[in-house]
Amino acid sequence: MKNFLAATLLVALCGACLTTKAERDWAAGPEDSLLVDVSPAEKTRVSTARVAQGKAQDVLAAAQRQHDLAVSDQQTGKQQHRASVDQVAWTKTALANSETTGTTTDVEAAKEAVRVAENARDVQVAHCELRDLEVTEAQQQAALANTQVAVASARLELAKSVAISTLDRPDAQKPDIPRYEAAVREAEGRENIARAGLAAAAREVVIGRSKLAERERVR
Repeated sequence: MKNFLAATLLVALCGACLTTKAERDWAAGPEDSLLVDVSPAEKTRVSTARVAQGKAQDVLAAAQRQHDLAVSDQQTGKQQHRASVDQVAWTKTALANSETTGTTTDVEAAKEAVRVAENARDVQVAHCELRDLEVTEAQQQAALANTQVAVASARLELAKSVAISTLDRPDAQKPDIPRYEAAVREAEGRENIARAGLAAAAREVVIGRSKLAERERVR
């Protein structure tokens, strides 16, 4: 499962990287100045696509903030786990001292303190595992949002190319519409892969929460 999640994350992130000259040329898209003379209907289509791109970018920014929060919770969980490990060590030391110098009651109380501390440590272990899974889920959510920005951007460039293709201007080079359509399909394919990765990560989080609940019941 981890390998699958890593693969989907890599595909999603790499899908947003434009590395070749052809891809950079495509990213530039048709010049907006050429849209001045297109029909109102085409301008509306381009405007709608531009708004969708802006919304996708907002979703990506929110997903990135959520990832940052998940990482912060993960670090807090690690600190709490370290504290619970220290507590186990202290209670075991107290037990050893009680077995040497204490009464039977002291020993029994010290054993109970060890049991409680070990259970608390085990709960913190489950918390840490869950937070790790939540970070992975947040990464996958951000990766999906990244691909959605790429889809929206590709659709915007397609809308612009279609609009410009309607112009009756001999001096204007006709856009290669099939190329933009192919770019949209490729971006949508990466979005689907990222969506599958997020679904898998979400299932792992559900399992992690179940394990935590079970561990807490043991206490």
